[in-house]
Amino acid sequence: MLGSVTNVVAYTDLDAFYLDSDVTSFNEHWVFENGYYPHLDGFSDTVDITNVETEIVQGTGLVITVNNTHKVQFSLSEEVTGVTLSEDGLLTVDTTVLEATTITVVVESLFDSTLTDEITLTVTASV
Repeated sequence: MLGSVTNVVAYTDLDAFYLDSDVTSFNEHWVFENGYYPHLDGFSDTVDITNVETEIVQGTGLVITVNNTHKVQFSLSEEVTGVTLSEDGLLTVDTTVLEATTITVVVESLFDSTLTDEITLTVTASV
């Protein structure tokens, strides 16, 4: 199928897209949800955390692994002092984090806000 593209603008991020784009010419098959990538309705993906660990040792790190097809974002359900989580899912726990502290990591699809998974880990003492 041949066609043409007109009025194409490159956007540097999703905020710029939603602020400056004109989506009125798209048909009802498209889904636009502010903060998420535009996608065709009926889009399907999975966001399943594959880690089986339930504990993390003080002073260590753990990569949160996810079964997904499209881009996801990682976040903590609530901030914990001494705990960091990188954009690529590396969870790091400082030696100052108290034993028995629980940390919940949430993984969310950047295409569909309903596609999420989470894992809760308990901090254990370093050996």
